[in-house]
Amino acid sequence: MKQKSSQENKNKLFIGIFILIVSIYLSTFLHEFGHLIFAFIFGCKLPYMTFYLPTPIGGTDCYSPDAFLDNIPNWQNIVILAIGPIFVFLVGILFLLSLNLKFVKNSYVLSLMAYFFSFSAIGNGVLQFFSSSDISNLVQHGFNPWYFYILGIIGSLLLLYELFILKNFIKRTEPTTKERTANILTRIWIILVIFYFGIYFLLPLLF
Repeated sequence: MKQKSSQENKNKLFIGIFILIVSIYLSTFLHEFGHLIFAFIFGCKLPYMTFYLPTPIGGTDCYSPDAFLDNIPNWQNIVILAIGPIFVFLVGILFLLSLNLKFVKNSYVLSLMAYFFSFSAIGNGVLQFFSSSDISNLVQHGFNPWYFYILGIIGSLLLLYELFILKNFIKRTEPTTKERTANILTRIWIILVIFYFGIYFLLPLLF
């Protein structure tokens, strides 16, 4: 019986790690999808995404027509550039709200998906709002970066909220979790988040 319980815990840990990894790449996909869909709406006949695997970094461009972004109105350029981080940010908020849905609460997998997907998507938005090629290009097109900074502050508060509720979330998702284990998992997650955000902001300064 004890061996079976240990195996179940290992399986749940594997599921959690898998969902976390998928959520990071999904947030990149949602970000680029926002760019892509509006490029298509504004006349790009063949938009495409590029992913620089294994890193969770992507890009969006247009095969046809040539020099698409150079030949559309400035406001359309601004919309295409801005919609990527805004779209993934809004999707993240929807995932966060879904944490309180009854059918999500009752499912271990759905609960983890809602938490990790919301954290990754909102986190992606926050990183883009504060420091990214998108915001640099937007400034070149006359966009006031403070609109993004305000969204970044709001997103940061949401991430802090998610860190604040994490311990209770762990115990709700897996009621048999001991207090000490919940504390350890919470601290590990906070360290990983600080490390990830630190790497994102420090690397451009080092290279």
